[in-house]
Amino acid sequence: MNWFRRLRGYRATARLLVLFAGSCVFSSPSWVAAQAVSPEDDARARELYQLGDRLYSRGQYEGAYDAFQEAYELSHRPALLFNVANALERAGRLQEARTNLQEYLPHATEEQRSDVESRIRSLEVRIEREEAEAERERLAQEAALEEERRRQEEARLLAGDREDEGGSLAGPLLLAGAGATLAGGIVAALIANGARSDLEEACNEGICPASAEALERRDLAASVSADGLFVLTGVLATVGVILIATSGGDDEDEPAVEAGIGVLPGGAALQVGGHF
Repeated sequence: MNWFRRLRGYRATARLLVLFAGSCVFSSPSWVAAQAVSPEDDARARELYQLGDRLYSRGQYEGAYDAFQEAYELSHRPALLFNVANALERAGRLQEARTNLQEYLPHATEEQRSDVESRIRSLEVRIEREEAEAERERLAQEAALEEERRRQEEARLLAGDREDEGGSLAGPLLLAGAGATLAGGIVAALIANGARSDLEEACNEGICPASAEALERRDLAASVSADGLFVLTGVLATVGVILIATSGGDDEDEPAVEAGIGVLPGGAALQVGGHF
């Protein structure tokens, strides 16, 4: 009887140990996270994943990203981070795609790890190139603004009431402005050529990724800026030559020809007139 009581005591102790171990597992953070996903949320996450997969296959990458992201928020399945990164990369949101791949990397298998790391490095290279393009575009815009400020200053000087200074300085100032706008047009043309080259490199046999849209927009904006600056160069050079050619008419026997830029309600206009 003693050994039987002793055995019953051992069984009771073992049962307590099992219950204690089970309580530790159930209260662990990973188990709590798994238990937090209800069957309804898990089912909804599966539906969203299937929706995102269909949208992705149709090229609707922003919609696919929204579906994958919501599925991940419901289920917290790390594999969905990979799908989120794919959709973001296709949508041209490279920095966000890199962030999601970095979050997925600790959960990747040994076979996947090298591929994920390679994709992260590739994204970093592309991000650096985009940042360099953005910096060049910013510098070009600053140069264009500076030239616009200089042009306005030249116009202000030309509109002054000192006829002698206006007549003698207007032409050279406009020619200087023409040279500055020509330089700005060349910079814009170089930016357009760079964007076009990157676009040709990104497209393969006529198939272009979603990120090519940004290159197309950059090419169009830079081309329009270059054309506008070249047209402005021609206008400034023409007016400057006219002013220089007509600034010497001071003989008493001939009417003096005055030329300048006047500010009218509709905008700036060339004014040519004479007096005896």
